[in-house]
Amino acid sequence: MIVEQPGFRKQTVSGITLVVNQMARIDVKLEIGQVAQELTVKADAQLVQTDDATVSQLINSQEIRELPIPANRNMFRLALMGGGMSRGPASSVTTSGFGPGFGIAA
Repeated sequence: MIVEQPGFRKQTVSGITLVVNQMARIDVKLEIGQVAQELTVKADAQLVQTDDATVSQLINSQEIRELPIPANRNMFRLALMGGGMSRGPASSVTTSGFGPGFGIAA
């Protein structure tokens, strides 16, 4: 007699003799079989710059239109959204044309 169940090893029992109208109880202990699971992940890989430690980010025009930033969408406000960017130290001098003290620290 062969006993099998998904997730368990197949067990073969032999040497059982029965006569007509005889009932027999055979306890079979099944061992856990090999459990296999397969997971497939499909995604576009991000390009990684491995030549140097430069941090960069590209925001396309569609993404810029969808950003929840104030109506004044100048390049400095957009640059502050990039990784590693912060507002520069206060100053009374500027070359940006957007007023004194507004700069970027990277």
